[in-house]
Amino acid sequence: MRREFVLRHLASLKIEVIVEAILEGVVSFEDICLSQSLKPGRIAEIYEAVSLAMERIQHSQASSGDNAPPVVLPLPAGPMRPSSGLASAMGKLGSRLLQGAVGAAAAAMASGSAGHHFYKCEDHYTCEEDIRFDQERECLRPSSEPQEDYVYSAVHAPASAELNRWFKVQVHLYSESDAERSRLKAQEMDSRAQLMEEKPLALKIARDAVVEAEIKIYGDGVQVSQARRSLPWNGKLTTAVFQLRVFDPSLCSVAGDIILSTGGVELGVFSFNTDIVTTPVQKEELELGQARPFKKAFISYAHEDENAAKAVVTLLRSFGYESFYDRDSLACGDFFEPKIMRGIEDSDVFVLLWSHHAAQSPFVKKEYLHALPLAFPEGCGRASLVIRPFFVKQPHAEPPFELRQINFVDLYSRQ
Repeated sequence: MRREFVLRHLASLKIEVIVEAILEGVVSFEDICLSQSLKPGRIAEIYEAVSLAMERIQHSQASSGDNAPPVVLPLPAGPMRPSSGLASAMGKLGSRLLQGAVGAAAAAMASGSAGHHFYKCEDHYTCEEDIRFDQERECLRPSSEPQEDYVYSAVHAPASAELNRWFKVQVHLYSESDAERSRLKAQEMDSRAQLMEEKPLALKIARDAVVEAEIKIYGDGVQVSQARRSLPWNGKLTTAVFQLRVFDPSLCSVAGDIILSTGGVELGVFSFNTDIVTTPVQKEELELGQARPFKKAFISYAHEDENAAKAVVTLLRSFGYESFYDRDSLACGDFFEPKIMRGIEDSDVFVLLWSHHAAQSPFVKKEYLHALPLAFPEGCGRASLVIRPFFVKQPHAEPPFELRQINFVDLYSRQ
C-alpha cells in the first residue's frame, strides 16, 4: 500500500483501511489531521476506530504476557489546519486517541514479537486474535479506483437509401483493439453500411458508465424512430441503432450529427450523410423502347456451379459477346481480386448465377456488392452496368437481401 495512493484516496477509502495504513506506518496521524479532503466528523470516526483497534491490541498483549512498553506516536504539534468543528470532535474522544497503542502496534509489527502471529491476506495485516474477533467480517481492502478506458466511436450508415423506406444509422463504442470487430459488426447488422466517421472520444470512460447518443437531423421530411439511445460501457464493443425514414420526395439526401455525452459532458460529434434514391428501378438508359446494347458480360458464380457458368459463357460467345470468366480471364501470377473488380467495372452486364453454393461464397458476395453501385448510382448519375440474376439449381436459394428488389429467373426456363 503506497503512501501516495492512500493520501490521494483518503475520501473514498474505508475507515478500516485508513486505520490499517496508520498501523503499518504508511501514513502518519498528522497526515490525516491535515488532509483537506476529510471532514471533521470523518476524522473523528477515524480516531475512534484507531483507538478501538489499539485497545484490542493492548488486550492481546496483556493476555499473552507481553510487557513491552508501548511506543508513543505523538499527535501533531502546533495549531492544526482543520476547523473548530474538528477540535470539538477530537475533544469528545479525549486522551484515548492514538496514545501509546499505535506505537505498540507498530513495534509489534516491526519486531514480530512472540505472542502475535501476523498474516497478510489481500494486503490486510491481521493477527490470530483479530481472526477470531473478525471471523464474520469481510477481509478489508482499499476501494479500487474505477477503471477507465480510452474509447473509440464510429458511425455507420448506408451511402444511399430509398424514399419512404427505413434505414439504419449505427453508433459503435469500442476499444482500439476492437476496431476490426466493430467494422464486421456493422456489416453484419446492415450489409449496406459504410463507415461515416471514426475517432476517439474526448475523455476516458469509466467502466459501467453510460454514454448517451442523440441524433440531430438537418431539415424536415425525415422521421426518426427514437432520438436518444444509451450505450452502457463495460470495456467491450457496444452498439446502438437509430432508424430513419425520409418521406419528403424533394429531399435528395439526409444529413445529421450523432452527439455523444456522459453526465452532461460532450464526448464527441459524429456526422453522416445518406443520399435518397426515389426509385429502386435500375437506371438503364432507354430511348423510346430501344434498349442500350451491351458488348461484355461478367459471370459471377460459385465454383460448385462451374458447369452452369461454362454453359452461359459458351452461349454468350456463340452470339459474339465477350465475357469475363475467371477460368479464362485470369492469367498465372495475376492479383485476382483487383483484376476481378476491374472486370466488373469494364462490363455492361453482371450475370449472377445464384444457388445455395453462391449464397455461401464470400467471393460472390464481394462481386455483387461491387456491382451494385454501378447499377444503382447515387443521385442522378448514369448506370454503367445492369444486373441479371439467374437461379441455376433447384430448389432455389433465397436471393440476397441487397438484391431483394431485382427479379430472379430460372436459367434453364429461359433456354
